[in-house]
Amino acid sequence: MDQRLRPSGFSLIELLSVLAIMSIIAGFVVSSLNFPNSVSLTADGDAISDTVALARQNSISQDAFTAIVVQTSGPGSYTTYCLMQLKRDSSTGTFTGSTWQQFAAWRHLESGVVFDPSASVSGSANFFGTSGSLMGAPASLSYQGQPVDLTHSVIFQVFRPDGTMTMDQPLRLRLVRGTWNSSMDAVFYRGSSTGSGPANYYDVLFLQSTGLTKIIRPQ
Repeated sequence: MDQRLRPSGFSLIELLSVLAIMSIIAGFVVSSLNFPNSVSLTADGDAISDTVALARQNSISQDAFTAIVVQTSGPGSYTTYCLMQLKRDSSTGTFTGSTWQQFAAWRHLESGVVFDPSASVSGSANFFGTSGSLMGAPASLSYQGQPVDLTHSVIFQVFRPDGTMTMDQPLRLRLVRGTWNSSMDAVFYRGSSTGSGPANYYDVLFLQSTGLTKIIRPQ
């Protein structure tokens, strides 16, 4: 009896089917790896947005200057922030002689999320480009029990008592996925990127004329 041998191996259709299944599985794996990081970026961005709103409201309700302070050197560089306020002197009714005091504790961004000091977007200034004014008043601030040098270790921006900002142009505070490398003085981005920076970010845009903010995310 003539017995024909069946060819061994996979057919083209079978190979294509296997590749399609592998691509679907890879997509699920990548999504599951990126999802927690995206959630952390969004959660931290929302927390910063709430903190900014608190700072503005404090200035209006307390008739005070309120500063958003971000660590830029030492422990917690570009990952920790707090709020300070300058209230009127109770005896004179003026700010002369008053001292800046911390009124919102230091908070930390989630692991893998940092502020980006290099973000540059047309039509707005970088939050870290220049500090707001502390009006020359003496200031007191510490982090982890150590005094903080407000002239070199932090960047801050200030709300006036009417809720507007002391800066004369819109400010952009950007959060990204990455880590701060102090020796390179730069952020090491995580995830996909474009020619101008990370593909995923969370921007808080301060409108200086009103003190209100806008949230900007990539399309």
